[in-house]
Amino acid sequence: MKTTTSSTILSLALIATTLVLYSGRVFADTPNASMNSETSLEAAWELLLGSDPESTRAILQLAQTPAQTLAFVAERLHPVSLTTDRLQSLLDDLRSPDGEVWQAAFRELEYFDPRLASGLEELVELDEMKTSPARNRLVAVLSGRKIKRIADYKYITLRPVRDDGFNFFGSNNPDRGGHSWWAEHKIERLISGTSGNPKHEWTRIIRAICLLESFGTPESMAIIERLSEGHPDAQPTRIALGALAGSEKGKRRDASLESVWESLLGHEPESTRALLQLEKNATLATAFLAERIRPLHLTDDRLEALLNALQSSDDNVWQLAYQELSYFDPRLALTIDELLGHESMKQSPGRNRLASILIGTDISNIAKWKFIRLHRVGDGFNFCCSDDPDTCGANHWGEPNISFLGGNSDPKPEWTRLARAIVLLEHFGGPEAIKIIQRMSEGHPDAQPTVLASAILSRHTEAEQ
Repeated sequence: MKTTTSSTILSLALIATTLVLYSGRVFADTPNASMNSETSLEAAWELLLGSDPESTRAILQLAQTPAQTLAFVAERLHPVSLTTDRLQSLLDDLRSPDGEVWQAAFRELEYFDPRLASGLEELVELDEMKTSPARNRLVAVLSGRKIKRIADYKYITLRPVRDDGFNFFGSNNPDRGGHSWWAEHKIERLISGTSGNPKHEWTRIIRAICLLESFGTPESMAIIERLSEGHPDAQPTRIALGALAGSEKGKRRDASLESVWESLLGHEPESTRALLQLEKNATLATAFLAERIRPLHLTDDRLEALLNALQSSDDNVWQLAYQELSYFDPRLALTIDELLGHESMKQSPGRNRLASILIGTDISNIAKWKFIRLHRVGDGFNFCCSDDPDTCGANHWGEPNISFLGGNSDPKPEWTRLARAIVLLEHFGGPEAIKIIQRMSEGHPDAQPTVLASAILSRHTEAEQ
């Protein structure tokens, strides 16, 4: 396995320096590019780490100035590989009482994941990692969680789950119950995104690879080639290899707008590639989006018809209703408890289909359960799914607050795609694009896409005055 060396970093730095000196020969950046300072690049780089709409704005901003972007990322992207010696040094630093020391190690381990050099079970069994705060810091890295969420646990153990997995179990009393969460032991299952076992640093790497791929120059492909030398099972390495293969064989042709629209709904790298392709032609993309996106409001009558269709035994009928309700969320018209108490939703399969929409999970995860009950938990609800009316086989959060839908804690892929589309229209900024944003601002006032469109429209109006 190859690792990042001083020669690698030097070679990338030389690429960066060359591009700064000769950027005029490599790229012709757009005259109206707003991002031309180190401060702006740093800000965009940080936003590239996060979620929408900020990450979409960052991608579009970085795409506007390819020469500066390439030089900037060349100094920050390294193959995701880690030697055992370097891992041990970082784990030693992670135990330090000095905030600057352990935080620097924490950040480096978020990028160069410890599992690149050691197995999950071996890591948590290390003597020096068995007590707080070092153990809590390591577990935060391994589970993709904010350190503050688990910093107070006195005991964190690793327990096997099913045939091929583990859970972390955190508590303040070794003999009493606590809280459990997933612990991924396979590198190939560490993914960018917000679900499963997210690796936010890897999300940023993958978005950067997509930007470099879109630039399509020898210099940008040289950086991708270096990234392809990381751990063979790591997602950034695999995506870098895929980008190189596509470049060599000429496979990365522009897809149809319909397929791009579908990709914008998905995960990385497909969503960033889709965004960058739409950005290429403002006129075509604006006309296409005008036909695809609609304000988020739902009448009682329309909801009634869709709920009845959701119970249908005809696949075409219920699937169309399911798709429409995934976009126009049922909570736009009724509360979550009213929906589960609706006369047409008391029986399977309609109840299961509705629950999958409200939970934000694939229908296949819910379809098998015979009983789905709603339990009040604090300010929200839990869906209790089981095959026995007296037990709970699986619990899923049910968000009652419309304003929280579409965030990291309660994902709505359709609304994430809407946010990306609205930000893209903001980026275009033409009269037709603004007209679509204005229309989108007329949806439910608490829905995130409506709030986003309204904020953009307000800024646009102020700028014109």
